[in-house]
This record gives sequence, C-alpha cells and structure tokens, in this order.
Amino acid sequence: PGADILAGEVESAITLVPADGWLPPVLLTQALDGQGVEDAWDAVERHRADLVASGLADERARDGMRRNLRSLALERMARDLAVRADDATLDALAARVISREIDPATAIDSILGTSSPEEG
Repeated sequence: PGADILAGEVESAITLVPADGWLPPVLLTQALDGQGVEDAWDAVERHRADLVASGLADERARDGMRRNLRSLALERMARDLAVRADDATLDALAARVISREIDPATAIDSILGTSSPEEG
C-alpha cells in the first residue's frame, strides 16, 4: 500500500539531483509474486542499449579501467618504494637534503632511480 507513495517520493527526490539528462525510472516490483520484475529488467536492458548506442558504455568502461590501472600502478609503486627506500636510505638522503648537499627532488630521483625532467 505504501509503495506507491514511496515511489512518488523517490521520483521527486531524483529530480533534485543534477543529472546528465537521464533520470532513472522508478518502477514497482514485488518479490513475492514477481510482479514488475520483467518490466524492471526490460528497463535495465533499454538503458544498457542506450549507453552502448551513445558511446557512454565504452567511455565509462575506459574511465573505470583507467582508474583501476592507476590504482594498481600506485600499489606497485608503494611496494617498490618500501623496498628501495628503507629507513637507512631515507635517513641518509634526509641528512643530505638538510645539509643542502642535494635538493628534495634529487633525493626522490635517487630513490626512484630516475632523473628530473629538467636534467633530461
């Protein structure tokens, strides 16, 4: 009985959230007898087809993979850094930076085994 009222409230709330031009439909389903489930699934399939047709599915997949790859790279870099920059190495580099023998960028390059872009 209260599902219709709740659905109306959800529809109203959805319109308050900025969207990219698409508002999800609010569909009523009932698990007990499966009522509305087919309509809900059809709506999911239509939305997926729209995403594919508009190119948004590929864009979202690419964006998600980009985030995943960046996260994996950062995890690997953190593991490598823990091996390359033990406390003794960091202490020695910190002392050299404090004494102004090297600058922080050079210390980081030493840890990473790279050179600054300015150095070529």
